[in-house]
Amino acid sequence: MARRFQEFYEQPSVETYAQVAEYFGVARPVVSVHVALLKGLPRDFVEWIDGVDDPEVLSRLSMRKMVAVARIGDPEEQRREIAALIEELGGRLLGLQLEV
Repeated sequence: MARRFQEFYEQPSVETYAQVAEYFGVARPVVSVHVALLKGLPRDFVEWIDGVDDPEVLSRLSMRKMVAVARIGDPEEQRREIAALIEELGGRLLGLQLEV
């Protein structure tokens, strides 16, 4: 969903997240948080999570956890936090190879 928000926002006729929210029928903060995650999380992790279809993995990688990781200013610390999340989930994340 975040990529769809971002792509719509990048259209020349769209100037605000409020316009994106109205188009998709969601609240503006929903758009803001999703776009912030796209910008704030490591690209390889975002690409990996785009392909995840395991509901248990997705539920464990909650919005709250992802926002907390995205707010970490140091990229190395972000990757350590992601690695800890991966470790919590065990073998379900074997397809993700992040360099920490």
